[in-house]
Amino acid sequence: MKQKIEKIFPKKTDVLANVTPPLPMDQTEYLINGELLRWKGPFEKVHSPVFLENNDSFDNLIGLYPLLDEASALKALKAATEAYDNGQGEWPLMTIAKRIVCFKKFIHLMKDQ
Repeated sequence: MKQKIEKIFPKKTDVLANVTPPLPMDQTEYLINGELLRWKGPFEKVHSPVFLENNDSFDNLIGLYPLLDEASALKALKAATEAYDNGQGEWPLMTIAKRIVCFKKFIHLMKDQ
């Protein structure tokens, strides 16, 4: 059976570093109203459908994301709903050029985090 699996799944060392980020990636924060909040509750594992061979074992764990409780999820939903404002919020009415500026700023700030 192992011979068949070796033929199907690549070795972790054969995957180029510029193709995939270092794994696993654990997302420990969540975003509400432009603020990154650290989650201290449970997390959900994320698995890839593609396994990588690593030292005679096979792994497909991509990382973790916060499994928000009801109160936190509703707070995030409320913030998003208010920001969208039935299509009349700042973001939906913003030009593409201004959105690009915002994305660039967001990426820069995320890298700092």
